[in-house]
Amino acid sequence: MVSAALGDALALALMKRRGFTKIDYAQTHPAGQLGRNLLLSVKDVIHKVDKIAIVNSGTQINDLVIEMTKYPLGAALIIDNEKLLGIITDGDFRRSLGNKKELLKMTFKDIMIKNLLTIRPNLTLGEALKKMENKTRQITVLPVASITSTTHVLGLLRLHDIYTPNVK
Repeated sequence: MVSAALGDALALALMKRRGFTKIDYAQTHPAGQLGRNLLLSVKDVIHKVDKIAIVNSGTQINDLVIEMTKYPLGAALIIDNEKLLGIITDGDFRRSLGNKKELLKMTFKDIMIKNLLTIRPNLTLGEALKKMENKTRQITVLPVASITSTTHVLGLLRLHDIYTPNVK
């Protein structure tokens, strides 16, 4: 164990002396999580709008469930006239059922998150991870909004996509 500690200390000293940065490490180990977090951006791993559940404000709950089943990413976006109004996650449904509400009599407005967070496509996966995890309750799915507007949706990012290479 002492020899491993000495080896680590020597490696760190050499890295510091040569100015070896996290980016240098990421470029030599791009398949590792550190490399992914530093080199890839949100736009590299998002699920595009044609592959996610999207409904409008007139959608009935049963049709929303069908759409979320068709695109099983854990959430559906509510969009009217290309403007993001809210998000409903699988967890939102479970909490609604746990509150003994009659789900089919509810509208999506009773369930959806209205003041939602969005993320930009140009952020690195590491920055996205911080944004999702540095909350009182971790966020597992986020709408990806264009750089110019928080209501124009480009896709959906899941926490799972940050940790697992996408096979699309």
